[in-house]
Amino acid sequence: MDNMVISIKDAVVSYREDVALQGVSLKVRKGEFIGIIGPNGAGKTTLLTVINGLGKLVQGQALVLGLPVNERSGIKLRKRIGYVAQVENIDPRLPINVRETVM
Repeated sequence: MDNMVISIKDAVVSYREDVALQGVSLKVRKGEFIGIIGPNGAGKTTLLTVINGLGKLVQGQALVLGLPVNERSGIKLRKRIGYVAQVENIDPRLPINVRETVM
């Protein structure tokens, strides 16, 4: 039984002429915890959009939960993957907590 939940090979993503990811590969097995770190503009968010089916590969392969990442599988993937984007515009005067923000 294959316990690979994310397998990305030689991913390339671009927005018009701007290349956001080039030659990125990643493997994550069931039960592993990983961190994706890097400077601004390194492609961290772009990689996460590929994983959850919102981003589109120009080149390369991506399998998530055994499904090839494409427009058809994106909805199925997003039903099983949580993704919380960074929010910078929360009013600091509001009495909220992390759970309220995420949920």
